[in-house]
Amino acid sequence: MNSSDTREWLDNGCVVPLESQSAEPVVWVGWGGSRRAAEPEAGHLSVYAPDFFLGDAEPWRVYSCSSRIAIGELSRLLAAERAEPSDGPLAWAEPDFSTFERLFADLQRRIRAGDLKKAVPAVFSRARGGFSRARLACTLRAALNAASDSPLNVYGFWNDSEGMLGATPELLFRYTGPRSISTAAVAGTRPHAARSDSRLPLSDDPKEVEEHQFVVDGIRDAFRGMGSVRVGPTTELRLSNFSHLLAPVDVCFHSPQPFDAVVRALHPTPAVGGWPREAGMEWLAWMEREDEAAGIGQRDRFGAPFGAVTSDGDGVCWVAIRGMQWTHDTHGTELRLAAGCGVTGQSELHREWHELGIKLQAIRTALAV
Repeated sequence: MNSSDTREWLDNGCVVPLESQSAEPVVWVGWGGSRRAAEPEAGHLSVYAPDFFLGDAEPWRVYSCSSRIAIGELSRLLAAERAEPSDGPLAWAEPDFSTFERLFADLQRRIRAGDLKKAVPAVFSRARGGFSRARLACTLRAALNAASDSPLNVYGFWNDSEGMLGATPELLFRYTGPRSISTAAVAGTRPHAARSDSRLPLSDDPKEVEEHQFVVDGIRDAFRGMGSVRVGPTTELRLSNFSHLLAPVDVCFHSPQPFDAVVRALHPTPAVGGWPREAGMEWLAWMEREDEAAGIGQRDRFGAPFGAVTSDGDGVCWVAIRGMQWTHDTHGTELRLAAGCGVTGQSELHREWHELGIKLQAIRTALAV
C-alpha cells in the first residue's frame, strides 16, 4: 500500500482488526472501490457491516484491493494528509437526560414485572460539520494510536455517502478452525475515576457480576444444540478509561457453521441487547420506534456485528461499539456518537447516566473529534 493507494483508501475504504503474534498489531485494509453483496466473495476482502437488527439484504462490502498492514506503518502513511479549512471544530449536542430517564424507568418497570432481567438503552450525541479526507485521516490516526497501547481494535468503512469508525474492545467471534470459534463475555463497566468511591471492586460488585453472568448465559444459550461451549475464568479487562469483566469462551460445533449462521446465533449478546434475548429485542425495537418518533437519532449500526472474511479465508467479527457513524448530504456531514449501558434491577439512574457521559467523552478523545 503506497501513498496513492492511501488516498484512494481514504475516499472509499475499510479497516478490519486482526490479532497478531508480532510485536505490532496488524489490520486488513480494503480499497479500490467496493460493491454490495449478499454473501462474501472468495479471494477478496469482504466486510460485513449490517444494521443492528440485521435487516440489510446485502450486508457485505467486497473490495477489489486489500492488504495486511501494521498499524504503525498505516499511521505513518496517514500523517501526510493535511487539514483543510472546512475542518473546523465540531460542536456536539449532548443527549437528553429526560429521555434516558424515561427509558430507564420503563426498563425498571419491566424488570420488576419479570419481563426482562437486563437491557441496554442507547443515547446519542450529534454534530454537523466538514468531514474531509484529511479529517478522516486525523480520526483514523487517533484511533490507531489509541489501539496501539490498549486492547482496542480499530474498525470501520467509509465512502462518499456514509461511514463508520471506532475502536472496540469487544470480539463477537473469531474462527479458529472449520468447526470452532473463540469469543468472549465482556460486560460490567467501571470507570477508572470511580476507583476512589465507596463501591466494591469490580469483580465483587453484585450489579456488575450479575450483568456479566447474563452475557455468559446468553452465549451458552445461543449455541445450545450446535456444539460444546467452554467458558474460561473471569478477569478484569483494563482500558484507558474503563475496566470490564471478561471471560474467554471457546465453542466447538458439531458441524461447520457459516459466518451468517454464527452471527444470527450470537447477536445480540446481552452485552449490547437484553436478557432474556427475545424480550430484550422486543424492547430494543420499541426503543428504536420511540427514538424515531422523537427525532432523537437512530441506532443504525451501533452495537451491530462488524466483521470480515479476508482474501485468505480467515473470518472475524467484532461488536461495533465505541465509535462514530456519519452521513454526507448537500449541507455537509452529520456525525453521530452512541453509547449504551447495561440496566438491571440493581442499576442506579444517575450512576448509569454518568457512565454514559464518560463513554461519549472517551469516544471523542479516542477519535480526536
